[in-house]
Amino acid sequence: MNKNLSRYIFILLVSLLGVKDAAGYMRQPIANKADSAIISQKNQEINQLLLKQQAADNARLKSEVALAKRLFWIRNVIALFVIAFIVIIIRNNRQKNALNKVLQKQNEDIALQKAEILQQKETLHQLNQTKDQLFSIISHDLRAPFAAILQSMEGMKAGDFSPEEQKEVLNGFYQQLSMVTMMVNNLLAWAGNQQTGNKTETEKLNITSVIDEIVSVSGFLAKNKRINLVHHTCQGEKYVSADLNHVKIIFGNLIGNAIKFTPHGGSIEIFYSDDDDYQAIHVKDNGIGILPQKMEKLFKVTGKGISGFGTNNEAGAGIGLGLIKQFVDVNNGKLEVKSKPGEGAEFIVYLEKAA
Repeated sequence: MNKNLSRYIFILLVSLLGVKDAAGYMRQPIANKADSAIISQKNQEINQLLLKQQAADNARLKSEVALAKRLFWIRNVIALFVIAFIVIIIRNNRQKNALNKVLQKQNEDIALQKAEILQQKETLHQLNQTKDQLFSIISHDLRAPFAAILQSMEGMKAGDFSPEEQKEVLNGFYQQLSMVTMMVNNLLAWAGNQQTGNKTETEKLNITSVIDEIVSVSGFLAKNKRINLVHHTCQGEKYVSADLNHVKIIFGNLIGNAIKFTPHGGSIEIFYSDDDDYQAIHVKDNGIGILPQKMEKLFKVTGKGISGFGTNNEAGAGIGLGLIKQFVDVNNGKLEVKSKPGEGAEFIVYLEKAA
């Protein structure tokens, strides 16, 4: 309500209050035209003021409705923007997750390829080491015995040796050729393992008979060094489940090493023990023993890092012990070593009993 309307209503009230009996006044005829005109004018002014007030109220209501409509549309537009923003975020997250999965798959593929490359690199490195070691053995360890044999044969051909010396030279030939034969067998077995892996043809073996055969072949080398090589067979036949060729290489190397590192006049014993699952074969000597620094890398290193000269300056290729360990493992066996420097060594091979 504005100031004009308040003023006119106040005038109207004063005019009405000035009539002492309004009801009687309304029933009486109008005294004069001037009062009637004044009242009519006041009524018109009041009506106009009411109409203005109503028009102002209508305008205010229209304005409020228009504002409400604008707010409604603004709210709807904002809601649409929010929904669109949420949809965009969800879609971007999905795309991001999909991209992350693709990247993760690519990273896994790259890691797998890297592992394969490293494996191939390691394989090539091992093959190169095998090749270098084979050339080293062929050029040195095998050539030296043949050179010694050739030189001795030239001396015998020229008549430089007496009959006793010739006999001694022939014994040396046998020793050299036995050593070379063992080296060649080891090289062939080792090279085959490097190329094709360890393959076994397990069968039931009379281990006492197999070792007796090896002892008979190695007996001359032991006799040449006056070594007492004893194979205890009094316990009777022993049967194991293993690969025959592997067993021959295992015990050929063990007995050969025992002869190599046992001094003149020493002794070597081969005997047996067993438990519920394994047959144990002991190869024990009273030779020079094994140094602690070599014990740590006994079956881990091949070549010159583990090889050494025997008590009669016998050379070795340094791959025999590695083959022993490999072949014992692939035949589901176990290997134990006991040794002290100067007190000899004992190698114990555990092979599964045959059913």
